[in-house]
Amino acid sequence: MKEEPQTPGIGDAWSHSFRVGASLGASNLNNRAAARAAMRHFSLIVPKDNAPWNPDPSETGKGDPFFPWCGERGFALRRRAVLWPSRIPPWLAEETRRFGKARLLKRLEARAALLACPWGKGAQELEVLRDALDPGGPEGIRQDPFSGILDRKTLEEVLLAAREAAPGAKLYLCGAGILKGRGFDNAYGFIADLLDRGVPLDGIGLTGRWRAESLREETLRSAIDAYSGLGLEISLDDLRLYGGFRSPGCVSYQKIFQVAADFPSVKTVILGNPFVPVRGMEGLFGTEGEDTETLRDLIDSGMNLAD
Repeated sequence: MKEEPQTPGIGDAWSHSFRVGASLGASNLNNRAAARAAMRHFSLIVPKDNAPWNPDPSETGKGDPFFPWCGERGFALRRRAVLWPSRIPPWLAEETRRFGKARLLKRLEARAALLACPWGKGAQELEVLRDALDPGGPEGIRQDPFSGILDRKTLEEVLLAAREAAPGAKLYLCGAGILKGRGFDNAYGFIADLLDRGVPLDGIGLTGRWRAESLREETLRSAIDAYSGLGLEISLDDLRLYGGFRSPGCVSYQKIFQVAADFPSVKTVILGNPFVPVRGMEGLFGTEGEDTETLRDLIDSGMNLAD
């Protein structure tokens, strides 16, 4: 394979404004080219899939390759997710319907503790709630597959349990569709209410699976500005751009990074599984983990902004 020039990685190029991380699949860990590129470019890893559930809570996280892989290489690790309603296994949904919220909360507390403390020293960051809000659901909460068991009080209790179980971890709420409209109003109101009542929450992740021709810069700026007013750290989470990247008026990776750099509250930008090519998605890496022109332009943009 052709050797890459020794230019700074994307993380170094933008370190003046925020960290750059990547959401990776387990297969990337055994791919030498992807692992080498990750070491060069990123400081934070987020496993792209939900952490496995196990009927025996003490088994949560065992055999998960990300814990030792990140620990041995010095990566920060944000673990996903204590509660992700759409990824709850059928056995847990049935158990919750039979025995109620108290059983669910007990399992979630144990899960938070084990996900945050894989080496007995505590993970830095923990995604507690993912895609748990839905403006069309009762009380603005996503219900499936619990059929009405989840409510705002339950989500609050999950965050409290996570803080108790993992006092040293930063707690995040992440979600898609919360930049504008009813999705934004629902998420902003929910988070503001939590903070007013002292419920622990350190950051919000704006899931960025966006179409380049649909996302508007002013929409992104407005959402970041509003959430910044709540005093939370902000992460652009799972960032992927689809669609007409080079068309006039389309938002680019460069523009999104530049917008993020304008807000001190944006602490992290996480690229969504950047080593896996997806049809219709603008790639940042080649098939052997090499830099693409888009990535090189993004690195240059960060270095120029630093100057």
